[in-house]
Amino acid sequence: AGRGELCWELANLSGCEAVAVEPRRIEVGRCSHRWGAGHYEPSRLGPAFARWNPAAEEGCSRRRDVVPAQIRCFFEAEGFGTLADAPVADAQAEAWFDAQRRRARDFRWTTKGCTEHHGDEREDELGEMADDLGTTTAATSVHHDIASAAAAREILRRTVLVVGMHPDQAAGEIAAYAHGRGIPWCVVPCCVYANDFPRRRLADGTRVTTHGHLVRWLCETYPGARTAVLDGVGGKNVVVYTVPLSQQPSKGKKGEATTPITKR
Repeated sequence: AGRGELCWELANLSGCEAVAVEPRRIEVGRCSHRWGAGHYEPSRLGPAFARWNPAAEEGCSRRRDVVPAQIRCFFEAEGFGTLADAPVADAQAEAWFDAQRRRARDFRWTTKGCTEHHGDEREDELGEMADDLGTTTAATSVHHDIASAAAAREILRRTVLVVGMHPDQAAGEIAAYAHGRGIPWCVVPCCVYANDFPRRRLADGTRVTTHGHLVRWLCETYPGARTAVLDGVGGKNVVVYTVPLSQQPSKGKKGEATTPITKR
C-alpha cells in the first residue's frame, strides 16, 4: 500500500531486501525527499528509532536511498505459486506473467474505484508522470520494474516473508500464497470488498462483510495466525500475522500444542 512506501522503509530503514508487488507504478519520491533531508537519521528521531531501523545510520542522508524493485502485477496466490514452481524458460509461465503485467497497466484508480483502461505503454507512462508531478524529487533513485517471468520466479523462490499494508483485495491472496509456500505472512487489512468475495464465510456461517469479520476470517482460515494492534498507525491498524515454523508451538503425541499460541 502507499505505492511502495512500506517496501521502501523495509529496504532503507531495516536493511532488508524488499520487492514491491503493486499493479500501479510505485512512487516513493516523498520518502526519498525525507531521506535526503536527514529525517531518518538517528539523531533526528532518537535511540528508539535507531533500535528498530538499524540501516539508517548517522549521515545516511549523504548516500542515495534504495528504491525497491517492483513486480507490477495484482497479487494472485495461485498464479504466483505456479510461477514460483515453474521450470526455467517455461513458455506458459512467461505468457501468464506478461498477461498479468498488461492487465495491471490497463487499470486506473479513480474516485469511483478501479476501472479498466486500454492504451499503449507510452500513454500509460505519460499519465503516471502527470500523476506524480509534485511528489518526485531529484533524490529519487531509478525505478526498476521486474519485466521477465524468470526474474520474478527467482524473487518468489527466495522470498521468506510476505507483507501487506492495507492491501485491499489481496489480503486473502497474501495469506494463501505464503501459507502454501510455508513462509510467514503479515497483513494489515482495510477494506473488505464483500461483493468481490461473496463466498467468504465465518465458521458460524456468517458472511464476511465487515473489517472485524475479515480479521476473524483470516484467523479462522489460518489457525496459527495471531493479531495485534499497531499503535500510532492511522486508519485500520489491526495486524494479522504468522510466525516462522521454528517459532511455532511444537506438537505433543496426540497432536496438541505443547506451547499455547497467544492471540493479542
